[in-house]
Amino acid sequence: MSLTSTSLEDSILLDFAAACADLAEAKQAVRTEDTPAARVRLQACVALVDAVLDLGNASVRGQRRSTATLSAPEATGSSNTS
Repeated sequence: MSLTSTSLEDSILLDFAAACADLAEAKQAVRTEDTPAARVRLQACVALVDAVLDLGNASVRGQRRSTATLSAPEATGSSNTS
């Protein structure tokens, strides 16, 4: 099966789904065999989920800034007061 992404949002969602699946596997590994290697893998998976969430949040903030800039002429100092 081939997965293709058509946008940044789709790519982030695919990355998030994969990171969550890896995290679930890592949690199960710690439950079944609590070894230093399993705990390191779990920490790495948590960090990856956090990074993907940060990327998604940054993407949303960037889109909001672009929209706000386009719809707020007072932000550029061009007001029509007489």
